[in-house]
Formats: sequence, C-alpha cells, structure tokens
Amino acid sequence: MTYSLLIGIACENPRNGTFGDVIFAKFVLQVDLQLEFDALKIPSVWTTAYIFIGAESLGSYPKIIYGTEVFELNDNLRKMALVYASEAHLEDSPEAWKDRA
Repeated sequence: MTYSLLIGIACENPRNGTFGDVIFAKFVLQVDLQLEFDALKIPSVWTTAYIFIGAESLGSYPKIIYGTEVFELNDNLRKMALVYASEAHLEDSPEAWKDRA
C-alpha cells in the first residue's frame, strides 16, 4: 500500500488561520495541470516555460478538462495525521513572538 503526502499552498480565511499554518483539508484541488519546458531552451519571445495541458498556445485556456481536478482525501489517514500533528511540540520564544507581532 502506498500513501502520498500532498503539500501545497492553500488559501485560508485570516480569521481561521495564517500563512504557514498546517491545514488538514478534506479535499484538494488541482488547478494547474501544465507542461513545463526547460527555461534555457524555450524561444526568447515566450514569457513563461509553462503551458496548460490541452491549450492550443502559450497563455491560452485549455480546451481539455480532465475531470479529476478535485480529489477527496483518505479521511481516516487525514484524522490520524491530525492526531500526530496535534501532539507535536514546536519550540517558540519571546523573540519569535516579537517577529510575528
């Protein structure tokens, strides 16, 4: 059996969390299915090395939608990870409090 750890940047309402918080989401959303080209080998007129999969040209919206953009995570595994993370002790100090203020 194989498990994958999903890591990403997520949005959170500032009333509920802040940047850098650990969040155990029930669903994940894949919004950027792209091809990446070697930035050293792309044409000089390209503004990026990324092209959406299914797009006809650079910067255009993809014409193919895979239908797998939303994934429900294994809830039992998510709950187990939350228990372990809740028991973790993180070091903190008055100096760090000042930096965060």
